Amino acid sequence: MKRTAALLLCLLLLSVTMLPAMPWRSAAALPADESEAVGRLLDFSARLHEMRERCSGSVMKGSPDDPYNTARLIVKSEGEVDASGAIAGTEGTNGRIVLQYRTPGEAERAAERLRADPRVKYAVPDTEHRAEPFAACAAPMEGTGFNSWGYGEDQVGMAALQERVLAKYGGDPASLPAVTVAVCDSGVNSGHEFLAGRMVAGYDFVNNDSDPSDGYGHGTFCAGVIADGAMPNVGIMPLKCISDSGYFSTSDVVNAIEYAYLHGCAAANLSLIEYNPAVEPLYEEAVVSATNAGMVCCVASGNWSSNASIFVPGKIERSFTVAAHDPAHAMWPPSNVGDCVDITAPGVDIYSTTYTGGYAVDSGTSFAAPHAAACCAVIKTYDPSLGPDEIMDLLKANAVDEGYTGGGSGRLYVGSLFGGDTPGRVKGDVDGDGSITSVDALMALRYALGAIALDDESAWAADYDSQSGVNSVDALLILRSALGL
Repeated sequence: MKRTAALLLCLLLLSVTMLPAMPWRSAAALPADESEAVGRLLDFSARLHEMRERCSGSVMKGSPDDPYNTARLIVKSEGEVDASGAIAGTEGTNGRIVLQYRTPGEAERAAERLRADPRVKYAVPDTEHRAEPFAACAAPMEGTGFNSWGYGEDQVGMAALQERVLAKYGGDPASLPAVTVAVCDSGVNSGHEFLAGRMVAGYDFVNNDSDPSDGYGHGTFCAGVIADGAMPNVGIMPLKCISDSGYFSTSDVVNAIEYAYLHGCAAANLSLIEYNPAVEPLYEEAVVSATNAGMVCCVASGNWSSNASIFVPGKIERSFTVAAHDPAHAMWPPSNVGDCVDITAPGVDIYSTTYTGGYAVDSGTSFAAPHAAACCAVIKTYDPSLGPDEIMDLLKANAVDEGYTGGGSGRLYVGSLFGGDTPGRVKGDVDGDGSITSVDALMALRYALGAIALDDESAWAADYDSQSGVNSVDALLILRSALGL
């Protein structure tokens, strides 16, 4: 009986990892009111693009670190907007307008004047930012199973969740409901072999056309991480808001978020951040609107060993902000942390797809966030009735407490969802009681000195840094974790 059950389980797991690729899919037909909203958004994108081009020769741009460097403002008001001094303007969506000035100084002074008007909800700069440098290292990547270590059994535990999802639908992959994840980034190489059949028609907000091809690479890498972990019912919608030279503007990002939730995406991956406190009201509006519409905004916390709570959109309360950890479950040192972080996910030495058609490895919170987005999509597949707040609460409630400081609820883990087992032993929990304390540090030290023996699982937990066996360094690291340092 046990052999039969084991054989059935192996066959089920094999069917999960060898699910057939879905054919190219179109975006789902939209209700009339949402279709009209999308039309208005694309009309605005076209007008904004035309205004930028028309005014480019008349505008003196500012330095990269000047939040008003484009000399443009995004304004929302309950009354008529004072556009004096602007050389052009266009009406946006959700009651916004965009005003173009000749110089950053003129735009900043106009913003101060507008914010003094009690009818104005916000007047924020439409800033141009440089995305984080991206230069993945070439590396082999074979097969179509779980290529990222991050989805493994002792990490995110995705195979266990996929097994239960497939079982719920009678073991038939064709019965899985369609779910879409937006990648708001530099576009995606939709012709990549690993992404075949996964792409949903998207949009290019940088060039204002329907071809969101990737000439930078960051978006394709993020898309590969999602495709690697999500089941093939999950489509990837590329929304290009980062240019081929690695620059993005606030207005293009917000437009991409709006496009994604209007199309019913279950999650959007936002592996980009701005240090620009002035734009917080605009991102607050965008993220809240997206969440209310049913979409989880998975946001990278950033890679500057800094406080994530000073960056947008990660600092927005209803964003799902993701920091990064390494294969040993230790926080990745460059990862931003802080009170706004909700969870940590694998972000070190991640394998994924490149925009040139190959495969590569890279590290960053940019690649931790797509792990979370993939989990959101698989959870939505299991129970399409779940809303974004419920999905975020599930992920936080099932996270593994690794004693991170500023790492939110802990390490992303979905293997226990919907009736699965709780995660096994974690690094540092030498005595196996489910928590990391000074007792574990003492046991690790005594084991390192040869004073006690440990079973294999306890010895694995004692080797905190996963390097050169157990020594006094591991004991010190465990003690620091126990003290929350």
